[in-house]
Amino acid sequence: MRKPYVQRHIEKMWGLGDYGWRGFQEISARYYGHCTLIDDMVGRILATLDRFGLTENTVVVFTADHGDCMGAHKLIEKGEFMYDEIYRIPLVVAHPDCERAASVNDDFVYLHEFLPSALDIAGLDVPEHLDGQSFLPAMLGRDEPNGRQEVYCIFDRHFTVANQRMVRTRTHQLTFNSSDTGELYDLAADPYQLNNVYGQPDYEGVRLDLMRRMENYMQELKDPLYGWFRRISAVY
Repeated sequence: MRKPYVQRHIEKMWGLGDYGWRGFQEISARYYGHCTLIDDMVGRILATLDRFGLTENTVVVFTADHGDCMGAHKLIEKGEFMYDEIYRIPLVVAHPDCERAASVNDDFVYLHEFLPSALDIAGLDVPEHLDGQSFLPAMLGRDEPNGRQEVYCIFDRHFTVANQRMVRTRTHQLTFNSSDTGELYDLAADPYQLNNVYGQPDYEGVRLDLMRRMENYMQELKDPLYGWFRRISAVY
């Protein structure tokens, strides 16, 4: 409900409404076929580590650069939409020194934090100028939360120029669309991000809080969209 207009353009570009169920079955089959291929290749890597006796001396990380809507929100692939299907990606780590096998960590982490984490694993100093922080404690299964309460994400262009910014906590997500309607999702009541509650009076306090957090990130990172955000945020 109340989705940004650009998402309708992307749906029309892909022509998903014309495929029908049979066409979408074929799309899904190809997608899951690729997933099976990746699983097989990961299995070959792990088997090779075992064969050469390297498993107990290797940290294995399985992740991805982005997700795929696969029909959610009437969309496919990635693009001008900041949904969990795209941004909440898998991250599975096998560390030979993990203190709690099969443990789950709920921290927010960024992909670019693999660099400080890799340096930390190697026993090297992590330069202060690097973005992010090491999440080696999480890899080791330790109950040491990183203290991060939200993530800040940026999107500028894919098929179109669509300047978007997002702040996501564990309970809510605010998406700033520079030339379209804002988005606010109650992740507790609406985990699939179907109902945009932006502008609803009951959520005004949440909206203002997330707008302030977003502004802080923009200032800290010298986000080039900050000037436009400041000019229109009062009426956005």
